Amino acid sequence: MAAKKIRNEASSSGGNNRGESVVVDVGRNRSPCGYCRSGGPTSISQGLWAHSLTVDDYQALLDRGWRRSGSFLYKPEMERTCCPSYTIRLKASDFVHSKEQLRVSKRMQRWVPFDIARPLLDRKTYVVLSDFTTSQNVDSSTPVVLEDHIELQLDDPGQEDSNDIPIDEDEEMEHDFEDSDDESGPETSGCQ
Repeated sequence: MAAKKIRNEASSSGGNNRGESVVVDVGRNRSPCGYCRSGGPTSISQGLWAHSLTVDDYQALLDRGWRRSGSFLYKPEMERTCCPSYTIRLKASDFVHSKEQLRVSKRMQRWVPFDIARPLLDRKTYVVLSDFTTSQNVDSSTPVVLEDHIELQLDDPGQEDSNDIPIDEDEEMEHDFEDSDDESGPETSGCQ
């Protein structure tokens, strides 16, 4: 039995730029607007169905204002459509916060609960002890001193901890539900 090679021809990534683009012009399309939710067909665009498309051809269409949804390419007619959409491109390195954006950011940092997300907002470095001990090859018998005020004694993995309580695996824990103060029984919850 011969193996079939299946190729997604609508993909814009081909590895090499050789080949040809195969598209079908589906003409002008009128549809209800997804932005203003107008009742009639007020969104107008020209459409193409891409069977195969090279990377260079796809980039050329994007540069000329075309957009993509799956294998369907469309170009909104900006002068006739109800809500023209314009592409805004900005390099991340060129972005500058406005005063209002900085104010909102600071207000958000004050609002976030301290114990949950504040360490993520603070720009301090944190030490993960497991990474520290493996990277430093620290002997488990020597105490590790962090920040001159925290002393941490690492346990020897072969040594049994004195705080561990040995439990017999065959022993079952018995619960006495009859002595409970709750008269309603286990079937009902506290909410009524």
